[in-house]
Amino acid sequence: MKVIDPTGVELSPGERDKCLGNGEHVDDEGLVIECCCDECDYFLLCYPEWEDVDAAYAEENNVIETENRRAEKMTIEECTKEELLYVIKYLTRADKRSLVSALNAVKYQRAEKKIAEAERWAQVADDNRIRYIELAEKHSGQRVIDLPADDIIEMNACLENAEKADKKYEKLMKEVNCLWNTNSQTT
Repeated sequence: MKVIDPTGVELSPGERDKCLGNGEHVDDEGLVIECCCDECDYFLLCYPEWEDVDAAYAEENNVIETENRRAEKMTIEECTKEELLYVIKYLTRADKRSLVSALNAVKYQRAEKKIAEAERWAQVADDNRIRYIELAEKHSGQRVIDLPADDIIEMNACLENAEKADKKYEKLMKEVNCLWNTNSQTT
């Protein structure tokens, strides 16, 4: 597989010795081609031994294989670069060396981000409903036909915005539930 990186360097993911972006080659002018590995979306293809690290650790430390069976389905290939850095930091802590635990921590981190965003949308919905109630109380006892048009328009907008925010909240919370409701083994 050949990939052209944004700087124009031809990369060869999975062939780290031949890849022009590995920082060990020179261009036509004799200048060293800077290493592109950090930016490469196919970084893990050059390091197949990474998959064996967790298995070796488990074998060395008699980690019970049922941990893998209980874990939710997620693979290291699914991680973003930011999440891979998180996994590496997680694995370098002395007390936590299991790749399965690290991936579950990433899933937890993803869920936390989605929950925080969902809470922001819930607040938007609440704020719109509160504004609707304020406007409705302001005109308590008046006939609808006697209400100012601007207030009616604003009240309708508040209800529409609250409904849209509720839908975004529900969508995010479904995504959070999906993160934790898979039953397959983590690899």
